[in-house]
Amino acid sequence: MKIHKSEKVLYDKLLSDLGNEAALAADMSALIAGRIDYLLRTRGMSHKDLAAATSHTQGVVSRWLSGHHNFTLNTIAKISAALGHNLLDAVTPSYR
Repeated sequence: MKIHKSEKVLYDKLLSDLGNEAALAADMSALIAGRIDYLLRTRGMSHKDLAAATSHTQGVVSRWLSGHHNFTLNTIAKISAALGHNLLDAVTPSYR
């Protein structure tokens, strides 16, 4: 998931309008979505492959990758198992 400079400026502006907790949650969701996207690409997997591996639909996978999904730990564990990598490894949110 590549973010263009203009999108980053808008994203940062929106985050600044949120409270610290909401901004942190948004950052974390975007980081997890980016990690899923990266792992899919490095493994040569499609959204359809991940959907099949997690017993979800492609629509659900698209929502995960939107960067706005409120992930549960169970969902993170399910995706991690399907990708063969713990999504929370090396994910360090930037605290504001």
